[in-house]
Amino acid sequence: MKKALLILLALALAVPALAGAETYFIAGESELPADWAERDVLRMTVVDTNRSDAIILQCGGEAMMVDGGFNSHYRRVFATLDGYGITQLKYLLSTHCDGDHSEGLTTIMNSDLYSPGLLLSPNKETYDDPDDHHEKMVRASRRHNVPYQVIDDGDVFTLGSATITILRCDQLWGQNARSAASIVEFNGSRILLLADVSTRVLNYWLETRDPALFDCDVMKANHHGIDGVPDAFMDAASPSVIVCTNNTIYDHDEKLEKLGALYSGDGTVHIETDGVDWYVWQDPNWID
Repeated sequence: MKKALLILLALALAVPALAGAETYFIAGESELPADWAERDVLRMTVVDTNRSDAIILQCGGEAMMVDGGFNSHYRRVFATLDGYGITQLKYLLSTHCDGDHSEGLTTIMNSDLYSPGLLLSPNKETYDDPDDHHEKMVRASRRHNVPYQVIDDGDVFTLGSATITILRCDQLWGQNARSAASIVEFNGSRILLLADVSTRVLNYWLETRDPALFDCDVMKANHHGIDGVPDAFMDAASPSVIVCTNNTIYDHDEKLEKLGALYSGDGTVHIETDGVDWYVWQDPNWID
């Protein structure tokens, strides 16, 4: 863990972040600035759900989930939400219907604990999922009166003073390729969440969009860091912090590991910014 943080610190010093921001890798929340609680901040928590996605975003007193991880790890998600005192989730964003992303969202709705305001999905309610994950999520949304909204490329949502812009590939290359990536912007700082899109999609985006679109401070690597990130895309994104929703004991891209990527399956990753400085720390591996 210390080795990973040292590598990340070197990366942060070598790669300038947006808006002149500084990135600090700290041991824990106690090392945040004394007045941090008084500032308007964006918080991203990548919960340790092993090799699955469960990301909590908070800003301006509002919170949302980007995916919910495997259902087998729902207690970790609930404990993290409860630890923050979250009782209401403005959005549940399902990037796509694979179980390692959607199962936990279904469990959140069925729990009746967090009052979701809106379920966002790139798939229509009638989408036919051969594994039934999508249908279970839709049934839960109807049972618990959570409105369902189909999202597409360019849609924008607000979370406090942050904005979330959806990115989707327009090619029919499968569920992962069509998953809903997003850009989270806050006071000039940016987080790029790449869902499960493939390297093929990243290369396609570079060919069809302005590469400056992907410039970011923090990047959640695509597809758990398994596929890797093309060099040209990494140059365009130039993140100071890279997070993979994976565990280093599983298959992953060695290049990302050498760049100092943090793996949430090795312990929940916390990232916070006031739009100027970034603070990053990682918990020990979660033991149930």
